[in-house]
Amino acid sequence: MFRHMSRKTIRVPGILTPGTAFNFCRSLQNLDAHDEYVFDFTQTRTVEPFGMLLVSSEIRRCKATHRSAQFSCANFKHMTYAGHMGFFKAFGLDFGKGPGEAQGSRSYIPLTILESDALVEAAASKGHEVGSEIEEHSKKLSATLIGEDAGDVFETMAYSIREIMRNVVEHAQTNQFGICAQYWKTKGRAEVAILDRGVGLRKTLSRNPHIDASSDKSAINYALMPAVSGKAFKGAKQVNKGSPWVNSGFGLYMTNRICRNGGNFLISS
Repeated sequence: MFRHMSRKTIRVPGILTPGTAFNFCRSLQNLDAHDEYVFDFTQTRTVEPFGMLLVSSEIRRCKATHRSAQFSCANFKHMTYAGHMGFFKAFGLDFGKGPGEAQGSRSYIPLTILESDALVEAAASKGHEVGSEIEEHSKKLSATLIGEDAGDVFETMAYSIREIMRNVVEHAQTNQFGICAQYWKTKGRAEVAILDRGVGLRKTLSRNPHIDASSDKSAINYALMPAVSGKAFKGAKQVNKGSPWVNSGFGLYMTNRICRNGGNFLISS
């Protein structure tokens, strides 16, 4: 019996920035079943760190969801920057460099996959708490991106990267997370993106009986308030009370305030 093979061409947006990336990912999550999917990059010209992280992750998840289907890409070879940053190999296409393969420079950090377990183990081997290990990484990333290891911009960048990385390692309940960044010196603008596929803010904050985290929106709003945490709250068992890395619930709040003061801050869950 002959069965017709169905093929779906998916046109990737011309610009991969937060707004277009979110809409594109929603369309991937609502795909009908087909035998073959072709991602067409003909129109794609502009890619930024958050867009690359989110879309590569969602394509990888789409492939896992439709395991029996074939996946391929078309008209992508003009995207040498995205290839160099590790975008394509992050979801399994053999084009450009792999995640973390590019060395990075004073203007960018390539799409890089980090492992929470590796950070914890490295800290333990040095007799440190994981917060110290994360701080070392955040300072290296900040120095790579802005080309200096001192000053207000360096400290601000290092703090913001550190606190978001801590949030992933301490709360997300996932081993892997991605980071990607670009600094446009002529524009005086930098974009740092960090993404994980963990349990999400709603589940994390639902442990705190003093707040209403019954929806994703509510959980996000609470996460950006001072002294709100899924671990540190009245009645919760506290460990390592004397540690400088004890969870305080101020990390996302401060990062949000700092970033919005000189630019913008985007968080989604």
